[in-house]
Amino acid sequence: MIKDINANTEIANKQADEASKKKAQLEIQNATITEKKAEADQKLEAAQPIMEEAQQALNDISQKELSELKVLATPPEAVLRVCKVAFFLYVELKEQKDDTWASLKTKLLGDMQLLTGLRQFDITTVKGEMSRKAKGAIKELKKYMGGLEGHELFMALKTKSQAAAGLYKWASATDKYYDIFRMVEPLKNEAEKMQKQKEEAEIKLNETLENLAHVEAELKKLNAQQKIKQDELDILLKRQAEMKRKLDAASKLITGLGSEQKRWTQQNEDNKVDKVKLVGDCLTASAFLSYSGPFNFVLRKKMIFEHWKTDLIEKELPNKDTFSLQNFLSSDVEVAQWAADGLPSDELSVQNGILTNFASRYPLCIDPQMQAVSWIKSKEAKNNMKLLTFNQADYMKQLEMAIRFGNPVLFENISTEIDPLNSIGETMNISCV
Repeated sequence: MIKDINANTEIANKQADEASKKKAQLEIQNATITEKKAEADQKLEAAQPIMEEAQQALNDISQKELSELKVLATPPEAVLRVCKVAFFLYVELKEQKDDTWASLKTKLLGDMQLLTGLRQFDITTVKGEMSRKAKGAIKELKKYMGGLEGHELFMALKTKSQAAAGLYKWASATDKYYDIFRMVEPLKNEAEKMQKQKEEAEIKLNETLENLAHVEAELKKLNAQQKIKQDELDILLKRQAEMKRKLDAASKLITGLGSEQKRWTQQNEDNKVDKVKLVGDCLTASAFLSYSGPFNFVLRKKMIFEHWKTDLIEKELPNKDTFSLQNFLSSDVEVAQWAADGLPSDELSVQNGILTNFASRYPLCIDPQMQAVSWIKSKEAKNNMKLLTFNQADYMKQLEMAIRFGNPVLFENISTEIDPLNSIGETMNISCV
């Protein structure tokens, strides 16, 4: 596949280079053609006012004036010479048998569409011999008119015949325009020739581009197939690396956990024993939560380890010899978090923390050192705890809103007696200080 891709890539590069060169040549040809056309158009456009002036002179000629010239048996010499100039340019060369007045009247003035033909005259029908004869006739006319030129000659002819003056104006302008056209025509012919060459080159360029597109399509197809194969290879390599990583990790884990096997075995045996002794331990923990809250640390210890523990042994209820309230009702992580929130880490404070969190009724805390208040505020800050006193006029409304939205409430500075109205607190998780 890679070999085919390299071969097609080489072909595509060659054809792309060839197409690029052809495009560059076409751009040069386009510039040259545009330049030559612009030059020719500019020269013809510069001569356009001459033809417009000739067209205006034709507009001043009426068919009646031409008819009046036609009926003349012997026209003025100036009129005759003007008609000869128009005759040499307008009438086809092959029909120019003679330029006598009789011939002029028949072939020039006798044309009923003469004015229309002069207005729509095609300059390309003029031949070199026609232009030479017309130039000779104009030269003779000027000599006959005493060497008059341009507008003066036109006005002198106008005194003799409006139609003759108009015909002279058209013939003179047409002859000048023909001279310019003769200079411009090679440029136009060259531009047309180059245009044809350009069209042929464009056909070849299109063929090259089609071939290039075909090769690029094949190349794209091969590259797509290569990408699929490469993706498959990448997945396999990734899987290989993942499996190697897992194998290395498993080997390290097995090696590292080998030393833990003995401890886990022992812990499993201990758990089997603890499972049996859960009855007595749960009874002790439940009794602690239910009855030991109002007592100090010394009495709690005496109740749990002297009275309750002895009673369990006498009644042969399974219980753990190394029973610890802290380990049974909390964890090291939980105790550490309480300490971070401001609860002292001594055993009594931990017991009070357990009672505050896990007792079924709200705790009433006697807190002269304000340790419990600081700890509860810190612990419940994230739960939007409400701080209330019974002296607030709207404390019942605040309490109701807290219950509705599940927010904890802390009543501070309560007296030795609580209004019976406040007994609702007995059924809710409310902390009072």
